[in-house]
Amino acid sequence: MVKSAESIFKVIIAAALSIFSSFLIVIVIANTLDVKSFGTYSFILNNFYLIFGLPLMGSYNFLTKLISKEFSRKNYDKIRYAIKWGLYFVSIVSFTISFLVSIIYFLGDFENINFSFYITLFLLAFVFGYINCFISIFRAIKMGSFAQLSEAFIYNTLIISIFLLSFKYFDPVYAPIFSRLSAGIILLVLLIYVLNRKISLSYKEMNFDVKFFSNQLWIKDIFLISSFFGMDFLLRNIPMTYLGIFSTSNEIAYFQIALKFGLLAEFGLLYIGRAYQSNIVDLYLKNDLKNLQKLCSKIMKISLSISLFVLIVLYLFSEVFIPIFFNDPSYIKSITPMLIVAGSKVIYSYFGLGPMLLWLLGQNKSHIYILMIIAVIQLILSFYFIPIYGAIGTAIVVVFSDFLKGKLLNDLCYKKFGIKSNKLF
Repeated sequence: MVKSAESIFKVIIAAALSIFSSFLIVIVIANTLDVKSFGTYSFILNNFYLIFGLPLMGSYNFLTKLISKEFSRKNYDKIRYAIKWGLYFVSIVSFTISFLVSIIYFLGDFENINFSFYITLFLLAFVFGYINCFISIFRAIKMGSFAQLSEAFIYNTLIISIFLLSFKYFDPVYAPIFSRLSAGIILLVLLIYVLNRKISLSYKEMNFDVKFFSNQLWIKDIFLISSFFGMDFLLRNIPMTYLGIFSTSNEIAYFQIALKFGLLAEFGLLYIGRAYQSNIVDLYLKNDLKNLQKLCSKIMKISLSISLFVLIVLYLFSEVFIPIFFNDPSYIKSITPMLIVAGSKVIYSYFGLGPMLLWLLGQNKSHIYILMIIAVIQLILSFYFIPIYGAIGTAIVVVFSDFLKGKLLNDLCYKKFGIKSNKLF
């Protein structure tokens, strides 16, 4: 498992840089803005990613899958065509959604969103789409470490730098959005430059059947991938939208801080599991279910240990570091939802390898149906808990969602493959 050990080391380094820079963004912006403005900014950004990210989730992963196959064959013409197809698709989807949002904007009356704010969000939609498109391409051509570094550390560092230089000149809520757009444009230029050095982007006349990319099997694949990643993305992000509808901007700010720290408990499952993905697929293709079961148990034990450690640290020291990191004393209200979210991720780390196995081994349709059921249950719970308990209620909804998702998908994994992804001994 030398390759896996090396992969784990790279993943952990990239993840550490990503987490450090993303925490720094939250700390800098939360301390620069007042609580209400930070909450409003968090709500707008969360809904932006929902509106523009959700329809494009499948296309990014489809590109990675397609280009990865052609890269191994060194078929660069098809790779260039796939890149062009991906950029066209992102442009069409981004423009369509932006047009629909434009109608809503001009018909409605939205606080904190003037015309310049709207134009910035409009442009950010395209930049956001193109960046994720190029990140998917880099992952496909075996430049995953650079992709992770660009997506997280470089982008986050640029956002912080631009925000600190510009926040004095703009509206408090607009400044961090403007910073994201400016940082995105700089990163996009960098990604294009690097990719062009790796694979020339000059487009020639194609001498192969372009119908290959409109094959019904590919369309079905895109739909399944979009549905899978879209539903999972929705379950992760929609609670904050519900919180914004049913509660106040202050509660959103508290939950944003709680979520940022609480999600640390999911570190092991997300990143250690990702490093072993190729091993999982290889063992399954060899029908070596015995060793696959051992590997799944090993990953689960590592993930669960990290989750429990994070939960204990947060429980013992959160009342110490929250006042250190954040100037406003009211952020102490983030601690209770933070501990609830962290506890939720401990539960999910115990059950959570099931979803990864189902996705990697091709059981997407059954997976999607379960996620749809959980989404309905999540909505019903949100109507009760969030209006009454605010950020704490949102964290409780996350617990129920994580438990149901982990338990049901883990059971489905056992039914499909005979593998107990949460087997301790």
